[in-house]
Amino acid sequence: MYIGEMAKRSGVSIKAIRHYERIGLLTNIKRQGSYRIYENADVEFVTLIKRAQLLGLSLTQLKI
Repeated sequence: MYIGEMAKRSGVSIKAIRHYERIGLLTNIKRQGSYRIYENADVEFVTLIKRAQLLGLSLTQLKI
C-alpha cells in the first residue's frame, strides 16, 4: 500500500510517517520507483509507535 493508505489505516499523518523514517524508527520500507510500499506489519508498527507516544514515551525512547 502507498503512504496515503498507510496513514488512513494507522491514523497517523503522512508527515509523521515520513518523520519516523527520517529518524530511523521505520526502516526497510520497500520502494517501487520513487514510491514507498508499506505492508500490514508497517501499519501495526506505526500504530504501536502512536500508542507508545500516548502513554508518554518519546520518539527518542522508542529508538533504543
